[in-house]
Amino acid sequence: MTKSPFIALPVLVLAMIGLTACGDRVVVSELQVERLGWDTLTVSADFSQRRLFGGYEPVAPPSITVRLFDSRFDTLHSGSSTKLIVPDRDLGSEEKVLVELCADFDSGELCEQSGFTASRKKYSVQQEIDYPADNGYDKGEYRAIFKLDRLRFGTEEWEQIELPDSFTRYVIASIDSAEGGAIRIPLRRLNGRFNLSTYDNYRDFRYYLLSHLLDYNAATIRFDMYAANRGQHSILASETRVVKTKSRQTRELEAGMFMQEASRRILSGLRTFPIGTEEFAYLNGWNYIKVTSRYSIEMDLSWRSRFIRERWYTLQGTLEVNEDGTDPTFRVVSGNSRALRRWRDRFRDDTVRMNPLGVKSTEGASETDSTNGSSGPDND
Repeated sequence: MTKSPFIALPVLVLAMIGLTACGDRVVVSELQVERLGWDTLTVSADFSQRRLFGGYEPVAPPSITVRLFDSRFDTLHSGSSTKLIVPDRDLGSEEKVLVELCADFDSGELCEQSGFTASRKKYSVQQEIDYPADNGYDKGEYRAIFKLDRLRFGTEEWEQIELPDSFTRYVIASIDSAEGGAIRIPLRRLNGRFNLSTYDNYRDFRYYLLSHLLDYNAATIRFDMYAANRGQHSILASETRVVKTKSRQTRELEAGMFMQEASRRILSGLRTFPIGTEEFAYLNGWNYIKVTSRYSIEMDLSWRSRFIRERWYTLQGTLEVNEDGTDPTFRVVSGNSRALRRWRDRFRDDTVRMNPLGVKSTEGASETDSTNGSSGPDND
Protein backbone atom coordinates (compact mmCIF):
# COMPACT_ATOMS: atom_id res chain seq x y z
CA MET A 1 0.00 0.00 0.00
CA THR A 2 1.41 3.37 -1.08
CA LYS A 3 1.02 6.41 1.19
CA SER A 4 -0.13 9.64 -0.41
CA PRO A 5 2.57 12.36 -0.32
CA PHE A 6 -0.11 15.05 0.00
CA ILE A 7 -0.94 14.13 3.60
CA ALA A 8 2.28 15.70 5.07
CA LEU A 9 2.33 18.75 2.77
CA PRO A 10 0.35 21.13 5.03
CA VAL A 11 2.65 20.33 7.94
CA LEU A 12 5.74 21.02 5.81
CA VAL A 13 4.36 24.36 4.54
CA LEU A 14 3.52 25.51 8.07
CA ALA A 15 6.99 24.58 9.27
CA MET A 16 8.64 26.56 6.47
CA ILE A 17 6.47 29.62 7.23
CA GLY A 18 7.49 29.46 10.87
CA LEU A 19 11.19 29.19 10.01
CA THR A 20 10.91 32.11 7.60
CA ALA A 21 9.28 34.29 10.24
CA CYS A 22 12.01 33.47 12.73
CA GLY A 23 14.66 34.02 10.11
CA ASP A 24 13.41 37.60 9.45
CA ARG A 25 14.24 38.74 12.98
CA VAL A 26 16.93 41.50 12.82
CA VAL A 27 18.82 42.96 15.76
CA VAL A 28 21.32 45.79 16.22
CA SER A 29 24.50 44.42 17.65
CA GLU A 30 26.09 47.85 18.22
CA LEU A 31 25.40 51.58 17.61
CA GLN A 32 28.54 53.68 17.49
CA VAL A 33 28.68 57.50 17.78
CA GLU A 34 32.05 59.12 17.12
CA ARG A 35 32.56 62.81 17.90
CA LEU A 36 34.84 64.48 15.37
CA GLY A 37 34.47 67.78 17.18
CA TRP A 38 31.71 69.81 18.80
CA ASP A 39 30.13 70.48 15.39
CA THR A 40 30.37 67.10 13.63
CA LEU A 41 29.94 63.42 14.39
CA THR A 42 29.55 60.10 12.61
CA VAL A 43 27.22 57.23 13.44
CA SER A 44 27.33 53.59 12.44
CA ALA A 45 25.47 50.44 13.36
CA ASP A 46 25.89 46.71 12.77
CA PHE A 47 22.74 44.75 12.00
CA SER A 48 22.38 40.98 12.24
CA GLN A 49 19.67 38.62 11.04
CA ARG A 50 18.87 35.28 12.60
CA ARG A 51 19.75 32.34 10.39
CA LEU A 52 17.15 29.80 9.45
CA PHE A 53 18.83 27.04 11.41
CA GLY A 54 20.26 29.10 14.28
CA GLY A 55 22.81 31.83 14.82
CA TYR A 56 23.04 35.31 13.27
CA GLU A 57 24.60 36.73 10.15
CA PRO A 58 25.36 40.37 9.20
CA VAL A 59 22.74 42.10 7.09
CA ALA A 60 22.65 45.52 5.40
CA PRO A 61 19.41 47.54 5.62
CA PRO A 62 17.88 48.89 2.39
CA SER A 63 17.80 52.41 3.90
CA ILE A 64 18.55 54.25 7.12
CA THR A 65 17.45 57.54 8.70
CA VAL A 66 19.53 59.42 11.26
CA ARG A 67 17.92 62.02 13.53
CA LEU A 68 19.17 64.42 16.17
CA PHE A 69 16.95 65.68 19.00
CA ASP A 70 17.71 68.40 21.53
CA SER A 71 16.79 68.30 25.21
CA ARG A 72 13.27 69.46 24.36
CA PHE A 73 12.95 66.67 21.76
CA ASP A 74 12.85 69.16 18.91
CA THR A 75 14.39 67.75 15.73
CA LEU A 76 17.80 69.23 14.95
CA HIS A 77 18.57 66.98 11.96
CA SER A 78 16.96 64.24 9.90
CA GLY A 79 18.60 62.55 6.92
CA SER A 80 20.29 59.48 5.49
CA SER A 81 23.91 60.59 5.87
CA THR A 82 25.90 59.02 8.68
CA LYS A 83 28.04 62.16 9.04
CA LEU A 84 26.11 64.88 10.83
CA ILE A 85 26.55 68.58 11.42
CA VAL A 86 25.70 69.40 15.05
CA PRO A 87 24.43 72.98 15.66
CA ASP A 88 26.51 73.20 18.81
CA ARG A 89 26.62 77.01 18.76
CA ASP A 90 22.84 77.15 19.13
CA LEU A 91 22.66 74.60 21.94
CA GLY A 92 22.80 75.38 25.63
CA SER A 93 25.86 74.73 27.74
CA GLU A 94 26.27 70.96 28.12
CA GLU A 95 22.75 70.45 26.77
CA LYS A 96 21.77 66.82 26.31
CA VAL A 97 21.36 65.65 22.70
CA LEU A 98 19.88 62.37 21.45
CA VAL A 99 20.97 60.64 18.23
CA GLU A 100 18.66 58.04 16.71
CA LEU A 101 19.41 55.67 13.83
CA CYS A 102 16.51 53.84 12.20
CA ALA A 103 16.84 51.08 9.56
CA ASP A 104 14.06 49.89 7.27
CA PHE A 105 13.66 46.15 6.74
CA ASP A 106 10.92 44.10 5.16
CA SER A 107 9.86 43.07 8.64
CA GLY A 108 9.58 46.71 9.81
CA GLU A 109 11.64 49.62 11.14
CA LEU A 110 14.36 49.03 13.69
CA CYS A 111 15.72 51.99 15.72
CA GLU A 112 18.54 52.44 18.19
CA GLN A 113 19.42 55.56 20.24
CA SER A 114 22.44 57.03 21.98
CA GLY A 115 23.05 60.31 23.82
CA PHE A 116 25.79 62.90 24.18
CA THR A 117 26.16 66.46 25.48
CA ALA A 118 26.89 69.77 23.77
CA SER A 119 29.97 71.80 24.60
CA ARG A 120 30.40 73.67 27.83
CA LYS A 121 29.83 77.40 27.24
CA LYS A 122 30.05 80.68 29.10
CA TYR A 123 28.85 84.19 28.30
CA SER A 124 30.56 87.43 29.23
CA VAL A 125 29.73 91.10 28.74
CA GLN A 126 31.35 94.52 28.77
CA GLN A 127 28.65 96.95 29.80
CA GLU A 128 28.04 100.57 30.69
CA ILE A 129 24.78 101.92 32.10
CA ASP A 130 24.01 105.62 32.33
CA TYR A 131 21.11 106.19 34.69
CA PRO A 132 19.19 108.34 35.18
CA ALA A 133 19.45 110.24 31.92
CA ASP A 134 16.63 112.56 32.94
CA ASN A 135 15.34 114.22 36.09
CA GLY A 136 12.33 111.94 36.33
CA TYR A 137 14.28 108.70 37.02
CA ASP A 138 12.69 107.00 33.99
CA LYS A 139 15.24 107.19 31.18
CA GLY A 140 18.68 105.72 30.78
CA GLU A 141 21.26 104.62 28.23
CA TYR A 142 23.28 101.43 27.91
CA ARG A 143 26.18 99.91 26.03
CA ALA A 144 26.62 96.13 26.18
CA ILE A 145 29.00 93.92 24.17
CA PHE A 146 28.33 90.22 24.73
CA LYS A 147 30.74 87.39 24.02
CA LEU A 148 30.31 83.61 23.94
CA ASP A 149 33.14 81.14 24.61
CA ARG A 150 33.19 77.35 24.69
CA LEU A 151 35.76 74.79 25.73
CA ARG A 152 37.90 73.79 22.78
CA PHE A 153 37.11 70.18 21.88
CA GLY A 154 39.32 67.76 23.77
CA THR A 155 41.09 70.49 25.77
CA GLU A 156 40.55 72.75 28.78
CA GLU A 157 41.11 75.94 26.77
CA TRP A 158 38.35 78.39 25.85
CA GLU A 159 37.62 79.59 22.32
CA GLN A 160 35.29 82.38 21.22
CA ILE A 161 32.37 81.53 18.92
CA GLU A 162 29.55 83.51 17.37
CA LEU A 163 26.46 84.25 19.41
CA PRO A 164 23.54 81.95 18.54
CA ASP A 165 20.53 83.28 16.68
CA SER A 166 18.29 82.36 19.60
CA PHE A 167 20.43 84.34 22.05
CA THR A 168 18.61 87.05 24.02
CA ARG A 169 19.90 89.65 26.46
CA TYR A 170 18.12 91.75 29.02
CA VAL A 171 18.57 93.77 32.19
CA ILE A 172 16.60 93.46 35.41
CA ALA A 173 16.28 96.83 37.14
CA SER A 174 15.19 96.75 40.77
CA ILE A 175 15.28 98.86 43.90
CA ASP A 176 17.82 97.48 46.33
CA SER A 177 16.18 95.95 49.44
CA ALA A 178 12.69 96.30 47.92
CA GLU A 179 10.44 93.24 47.88
CA GLY A 180 9.11 93.84 44.39
CA GLY A 181 8.98 96.25 41.52
CA ALA A 182 11.64 94.68 39.29
CA ILE A 183 11.54 95.70 35.61
CA ARG A 184 12.84 93.63 32.71
CA ILE A 185 14.52 95.72 30.01
CA PRO A 186 15.14 93.90 26.70
CA LEU A 187 18.39 94.81 24.92
CA ARG A 188 18.00 94.58 21.16
CA ARG A 189 21.17 96.41 20.10
CA LEU A 190 24.74 96.87 21.29
CA ASN A 191 23.81 100.29 22.62
CA GLY A 192 20.63 102.23 23.02
CA ARG A 193 18.25 104.01 25.33
CA PHE A 194 15.48 102.78 27.59
CA ASN A 195 12.46 104.33 29.25
CA LEU A 196 11.36 102.43 32.34
CA SER A 197 7.83 103.85 32.14
CA THR A 198 7.17 101.78 28.99
CA TYR A 199 7.75 98.38 30.62
CA ASP A 200 5.63 96.10 32.76
CA ASN A 201 5.77 96.55 36.52
CA TYR A 202 6.77 100.20 36.20
CA ARG A 203 4.18 101.44 38.70
CA ASP A 204 5.53 99.15 41.42
CA PHE A 205 9.12 100.12 40.57
CA ARG A 206 8.34 103.82 40.83
CA TYR A 207 6.42 103.30 44.07
CA TYR A 208 9.46 101.72 45.76
CA LEU A 209 11.79 104.34 44.25
CA LEU A 210 9.75 107.27 45.54
CA SER A 211 9.24 105.56 48.89
CA HIS A 212 13.01 105.30 49.37
CA LEU A 213 13.51 108.90 48.29
CA LEU A 214 10.83 110.09 50.71
CA ASP A 215 12.09 107.99 53.63
CA TYR A 216 15.85 108.09 53.12
CA ASN A 217 16.47 110.89 50.58
CA ALA A 218 18.24 108.28 48.42
CA ALA A 219 17.54 105.04 46.57
CA THR A 220 19.89 102.39 45.19
CA ILE A 221 18.89 100.94 41.82
CA ARG A 222 20.43 97.61 40.86
CA PHE A 223 20.93 96.62 37.22
CA ASP A 224 21.56 92.90 36.60
CA MET A 225 22.71 91.97 33.08
CA TYR A 226 21.45 88.60 31.80
CA ALA A 227 22.15 86.36 28.82
CA ALA A 228 19.62 83.69 27.85
CA ASN A 229 19.58 80.86 25.35
CA ARG A 230 17.29 77.84 25.12
CA GLY A 231 15.93 78.23 28.63
CA GLN A 232 19.30 78.82 30.28
CA HIS A 233 19.49 82.25 31.96
CA SER A 234 22.83 83.49 33.27
CA ILE A 235 23.52 86.68 35.21
CA LEU A 236 26.74 88.14 33.83
CA ALA A 237 27.22 91.47 35.58
CA SER A 238 25.62 93.80 38.10
CA GLU A 239 25.80 97.54 38.56
CA THR A 240 24.22 99.89 41.08
CA ARG A 241 23.30 103.53 40.80
CA VAL A 242 22.43 105.75 43.76
CA VAL A 243 19.90 108.50 43.07
CA LYS A 244 19.46 111.25 45.62
CA THR A 245 16.96 113.99 46.12
CA LYS A 246 18.15 117.38 44.93
CA SER A 247 19.05 120.10 47.37
CA ARG A 248 16.57 122.87 48.03
CA GLN A 249 18.94 125.36 46.41
CA THR A 250 19.01 123.31 43.21
CA ARG A 251 15.23 122.98 43.17
CA GLU A 252 14.83 126.72 43.56
CA LEU A 253 17.29 127.36 40.76
CA GLU A 254 15.40 124.95 38.47
CA ALA A 255 12.09 126.58 39.34
CA GLY A 256 13.57 129.97 38.45
CA MET A 257 14.84 128.72 35.09
CA PHE A 258 11.45 127.18 34.26
CA MET A 259 9.79 130.47 35.17
CA GLN A 260 12.15 132.48 32.95
CA GLU A 261 11.62 130.26 29.92
CA ALA A 262 7.84 130.15 30.40
CA SER A 263 7.59 133.94 30.88
CA ARG A 264 9.60 134.52 27.70
CA ARG A 265 7.15 132.43 25.69
CA ILE A 266 4.04 133.90 27.31
CA LEU A 267 5.15 137.51 26.93
CA SER A 268 6.09 136.96 23.30
CA GLY A 269 2.46 136.01 22.71
CA LEU A 270 1.08 139.01 24.60
CA ARG A 271 3.20 141.86 23.26
CA THR A 272 1.94 143.96 20.40
CA PHE A 273 5.28 145.57 19.57
CA PRO A 274 8.31 143.40 20.34
CA ILE A 275 10.69 146.36 20.04
CA GLY A 276 10.87 148.93 22.82
CA THR A 277 9.01 146.83 25.36
CA GLU A 278 10.37 146.18 28.84
CA GLU A 279 9.59 142.80 30.39
CA PHE A 280 9.81 141.54 33.96
CA ALA A 281 9.20 138.17 35.61
CA TYR A 282 9.21 137.45 39.34
CA LEU A 283 9.26 134.19 41.25
CA ASN A 284 6.85 134.51 44.16
CA GLY A 285 7.04 130.92 45.42
CA TRP A 286 7.43 127.34 44.33
CA ASN A 287 6.60 123.82 45.42
CA TYR A 288 7.92 120.46 44.24
CA ILE A 289 5.73 117.36 44.56
CA LYS A 290 7.86 114.21 44.67
CA VAL A 291 5.04 111.80 43.98
CA THR A 292 4.36 113.37 40.58
CA SER A 293 7.85 114.86 40.01
CA ARG A 294 6.15 118.15 39.17
CA TYR A 295 6.78 121.80 40.04
CA SER A 296 4.09 124.33 40.97
CA ILE A 297 5.50 127.86 40.56
CA GLU A 298 3.77 131.10 41.56
CA MET A 299 4.96 133.95 39.34
CA ASP A 300 4.30 137.54 38.28
CA LEU A 301 4.56 138.79 34.73
CA SER A 302 4.69 142.42 33.75
CA TRP A 303 5.65 144.42 30.71
CA ARG A 304 5.71 148.13 29.84
CA SER A 305 4.77 149.54 26.48
CA ARG A 306 5.89 153.05 25.48
CA PHE A 307 4.13 153.24 22.15
CA ILE A 308 2.45 156.70 22.02
CA ARG A 309 2.20 156.68 25.81
CA GLU A 310 3.48 154.53 28.61
CA ARG A 311 1.35 151.61 29.78
CA TRP A 312 2.00 148.89 32.37
CA TYR A 313 0.60 145.36 32.12
CA THR A 314 0.75 142.94 35.06
CA LEU A 315 -0.41 139.34 35.48
CA GLN A 316 -0.19 136.80 38.30
CA GLY A 317 -0.45 133.07 37.69
CA THR A 318 0.72 129.54 38.37
CA LEU A 319 3.14 127.57 36.22
CA GLU A 320 3.08 123.78 36.55
CA VAL A 321 5.71 121.66 34.84
CA ASN A 322 7.25 118.21 35.16
CA GLU A 323 10.78 117.97 36.51
CA ASP A 324 12.09 117.14 33.04
CA GLY A 325 10.36 120.20 31.54
CA THR A 326 7.52 118.33 29.87
CA ASP A 327 3.79 119.12 29.99
CA PRO A 328 4.04 122.78 31.13
CA THR A 329 0.84 124.75 31.76
CA PHE A 330 0.28 128.32 32.91
CA ARG A 331 -2.95 129.47 34.53
CA VAL A 332 -3.59 133.16 34.94
CA VAL A 333 -5.06 134.06 38.35
CA SER A 334 -5.23 137.85 38.44
CA GLY A 335 -3.87 141.02 36.85
CA ASN A 336 -4.71 144.59 35.94
CA SER A 337 -7.59 145.15 33.57
CA ARG A 338 -5.59 145.91 30.42
CA ALA A 339 -3.37 142.85 30.94
CA LEU A 340 -6.37 140.56 31.49
CA ARG A 341 -8.07 141.95 28.36
CA ARG A 342 -4.90 141.31 26.36
CA TRP A 343 -4.67 137.79 27.78
CA ARG A 344 -8.24 136.89 26.83
CA ASP A 345 -7.84 138.42 23.39
CA ARG A 346 -4.78 136.27 22.71
CA PHE A 347 -5.41 133.02 24.59
CA ARG A 348 -9.20 132.92 25.20
CA ASP A 349 -8.85 130.50 28.15
CA ASP A 350 -7.38 131.05 31.62
CA THR A 351 -4.97 128.12 31.13
CA VAL A 352 -2.53 127.63 28.27
CA ARG A 353 -0.35 124.65 27.43
CA MET A 354 3.15 125.01 26.08
CA ASN A 355 5.76 122.87 24.42
CA PRO A 356 8.36 121.31 26.76
CA LEU A 357 10.60 123.81 28.51
CA GLY A 358 14.10 122.88 27.40
CA VAL A 359 15.96 123.79 30.59
CA LYS A 360 19.08 121.88 31.66
CA SER A 361 19.59 121.12 35.31
CA THR A 362 22.70 122.58 36.94
CA GLU A 363 23.08 119.61 39.29
CA GLY A 364 22.93 115.90 38.51
CA ALA A 365 20.09 113.89 39.97
CA SER A 366 22.20 110.80 40.60
CA GLU A 367 25.71 109.51 41.12
CA THR A 368 27.35 106.12 40.89
CA ASP A 369 28.22 105.94 44.57
CA SER A 370 27.14 107.53 47.81
CA THR A 371 30.26 109.68 48.12
CA ASN A 372 29.54 111.98 45.17
CA GLY A 373 26.82 114.51 44.47
CA SER A 374 24.74 116.39 46.99
CA SER A 375 21.83 115.49 49.13
CA GLY A 376 19.29 117.63 50.92
CA PRO A 377 15.60 118.02 51.72
CA ASP A 378 13.02 118.78 49.08
CA ASN A 379 10.17 121.21 49.42
CA ASP A 380 7.13 118.95 49.58
